[in-house]
Amino acid sequence: MERKTLRRAMYSREAKVQAEEEEEEEEEEDEDETMSTAMRLRTKFPWRTCWRYLTSGGYLLLFLMIFSKLLKHSVIVAIDYWLASWTSETSNISYAQSDNVTSASELSSIQSYYVTGFSVLSATGIVLCLIASLTVEWMGLNAAKNLHHNLLKKIILAPIRFFDTTPLGLILNRFSADTNIIDQHIPPTLESLTRSTLLCLSAIGVISYATPISMVALLPLGVAFYFIQKYFRVASKDLQELDDSTQLPLLCHFSETAEGLTTIRAFRHEARFKQRMLELTDTNNLAYLFLSAANRWLEVRTVRNVLTPGGPTVHNVVFTPGGPNGA
Repeated sequence: MERKTLRRAMYSREAKVQAEEEEEEEEEEDEDETMSTAMRLRTKFPWRTCWRYLTSGGYLLLFLMIFSKLLKHSVIVAIDYWLASWTSETSNISYAQSDNVTSASELSSIQSYYVTGFSVLSATGIVLCLIASLTVEWMGLNAAKNLHHNLLKKIILAPIRFFDTTPLGLILNRFSADTNIIDQHIPPTLESLTRSTLLCLSAIGVISYATPISMVALLPLGVAFYFIQKYFRVASKDLQELDDSTQLPLLCHFSETAEGLTTIRAFRHEARFKQRMLELTDTNNLAYLFLSAANRWLEVRTVRNVLTPGGPTVHNVVFTPGGPNGA
């Protein structure tokens, strides 16, 4: 009986150890799956969130913004082409005048033609720049207003349990810092993004038309930019979350201090709460410093990658037949 009891105890212990090992393996697999899911979310661009923001401003304003931006940059390219044609025509006129072929009346008519065309294109470009800027700001205003109203409606209709389980600083952060980003930072960033994208596309089109051999450098340049933005986007998102997470305790401490100010003064703990506020502020400033350093890192890498193929492009423009030194 004792042997059977010992065997059962050993078997039960082995089964228990095996079950614990299986549970640990399952937990490790779950952690690996969670980490892989988090990594996919970090590296995946939030297209749905961007579309939600753009459509919050209204489909009509979105269409007007895209249409005005395309028209504006088309006019900018047309102005560059017009100036290039004007310069080329002026050079031809100077050569013709040296040979006494062109008369003064013909020269005056050509100059007036180009001046009139340049004036019309410049005026059209100014009007389109104004319209594009107004549509971007108007769309950002409508998007911010709609998102704020939806957030306020959800907070007002939330159950009491939500306020018991959610820190007050988190709610304040949504209505202060996040709302400030939507109001102040996203519209100028959207304006800069659309302007830079269309300028890059127009520059690539002009360069491919003028010097097609320079397009060879676009493939390695595109690959380099892809990996740079992929690496930067993950780091920037993590640093932004770190900045938000360090800002949340600061707001919570500030709100709690403001609510219990009478008690703090009664027990003479002003210095301790002030020191804690300064420590939380320093922590948040440190996270913001790293975020700014990451942005400067991206700027340096972008400028370096742009200047790398810039030398051969300038060489092709200057020394090709018909260029400034090859004419």
